[in-house]
Amino acid sequence: PYYGFASLVVGWTLNYEMFFYVVIALVLLLPRWRWQAALAIFLTTLVLIPLMIQHSLSPYELIDAGRTDANAYVITNPLCWLFALGALVYFIEQHGYSLRSKAATVLFASTSICFAIYCYLSPGMNGHGLTGMGMAILPLFAVAVLSRRQFERHVPRWLVYFGDISFSVYLTHIIVLSIAKAAFAPFGVTGLWLMARAIVASLTAGAFYYSFIERPLTRWLSSRATGTAADRVAAIR
Repeated sequence: PYYGFASLVVGWTLNYEMFFYVVIALVLLLPRWRWQAALAIFLTTLVLIPLMIQHSLSPYELIDAGRTDANAYVITNPLCWLFALGALVYFIEQHGYSLRSKAATVLFASTSICFAIYCYLSPGMNGHGLTGMGMAILPLFAVAVLSRRQFERHVPRWLVYFGDISFSVYLTHIIVLSIAKAAFAPFGVTGLWLMARAIVASLTAGAFYYSFIERPLTRWLSSRATGTAADRVAAIR
């Protein structure tokens, strides 16, 4: 948001992903201080720089993804708080805190699902970031991470496959939805029937893209990276 769109509309989110990868790369260079480095980076980009640009920002405005003031760059956009909170959930899990009780997991998961549904149905929450659907999904995400040892071995392979193709679906679904709407509209297909067919078409297109483009490209890049690393080791030896 706010910086224009790529030719493929969903491309705007990739700018934020690239920023996150840069942060991770910097953190990996400091293995002994990785959490302190991550904290310093996020506090600098999401608090200090915005406050230097506009001193009067309130705490709510600092996390509001709808804020347009003091928000001239991707790195200062409040959307990046989602990255910081995702890292915080991982930090908690890595330090031994998890949901080990099935009863507690069911209780927190049910509550989180109800909260997400409530937020989705609330007009004021249908936005980006912590002041929108990011906050709605955060509790459910935290429960999923902190209780993953209880249920991940029960996840069926077909659901894992949908997770594998999800990025390909994300990249292709806007195009597929437009084609599906144009193809089915002349036949009077609307509403839920159109949505169901569009979902099937999006999943199918995503599966093909994953099988013939994403996975082969990823394997090729991985083989090149592995080969380069092996050449360096051989040169050192």
